[in-house]
Amino acid sequence: MKKISYLCKSSRINSSKLMKNLIALFAFLLISAQVIFAQEKIYMPFFEVINLKKDFKVSTAHLLKIYIDNENKYELILPSNDTTYRKENKDQAIAIAKEMKINHILIGELNKLGNAVIVSVTMFKTETGEKEWGTVQKAANPDDLDPIMNKIAQAISGKITVAEATDIYNVTDAESKKLNKVKANKSFGVELGGGTSFLNISNNSTAGFSVVWSGDARKYIYDFKISTYPVDGLKLFSTSIHLYYPFSTKDFSPYLGGGVGFGGTYTKAKQVETTNYYSYAPAYNNNWGLTLYGGGGLVFMRTSNVSLRFNANLFYAMYKVDGSYPSGILIGVAVMF
Repeated sequence: MKKISYLCKSSRINSSKLMKNLIALFAFLLISAQVIFAQEKIYMPFFEVINLKKDFKVSTAHLLKIYIDNENKYELILPSNDTTYRKENKDQAIAIAKEMKINHILIGELNKLGNAVIVSVTMFKTETGEKEWGTVQKAANPDDLDPIMNKIAQAISGKITVAEATDIYNVTDAESKKLNKVKANKSFGVELGGGTSFLNISNNSTAGFSVVWSGDARKYIYDFKISTYPVDGLKLFSTSIHLYYPFSTKDFSPYLGGGVGFGGTYTKAKQVETTNYYSYAPAYNNNWGLTLYGGGGLVFMRTSNVSLRFNANLFYAMYKVDGSYPSGILIGVAVMF
């Protein structure tokens, strides 16, 4: 009995030790995970503002903090509200960051010249004071500060470089003075192209051009086209509306879409006998009606004043010519202004 009692007591002691070891291991893993996955901190004094209302130094700093924190790479630490109207220079910011054991500091300035606001942001290493990163952005007016802060936050987090920040959702008023199409996104252009049909005729190729009126609504592009393909054995004429979905909001993007049009198809028929001789004047079978389009392409320099498109569309006519439904493919290159 004593032996059994001793074994039970020993078992309870071993279980207690095991439980303590498991708790200690769990605590160690939890602390390690927090260290590994914790966001690195950046300390930033409120923006220095020149020729702007003092409120901007606080509101823009908090706006930048929201965007940086949302990127989930860094956490931006701001001073307490009671230091709102006290300017901190680089050395003072470094001293505060060292006390808080933060490895990076940001120094920012907003300078209003006329209606434009120049935004300057520089990151330094706390330990050495060495510059790590910096940018200067121009806002046409204070309303532009929101997209600029978003752009800066993405660049600090490494998601983009400022030079690569050409997303059409993120173009400021200052930039849109150079890129008028972002602000007034309607354009006009000419498309040169040609194609072939699947009709069983001796010469089923064609070539011609289209006049295009286009609108870029960012999430989609719509076209109104008047097309004529009068060259060679197959002749096509149509007025059509197309809707395309771009896969990117940047300067370069592939897109897919379709459209519907009304037009006609002419195919060269066999030469007909007029008297005792065969006439060499061309004769055509033809018909008119609705045509469906589907396809896609590539758009280049989308935010510029002049853009370029390469596209290919399958077409299928809802009417018959000489017993067959005209169908085929059209390929074109368009220059839009």
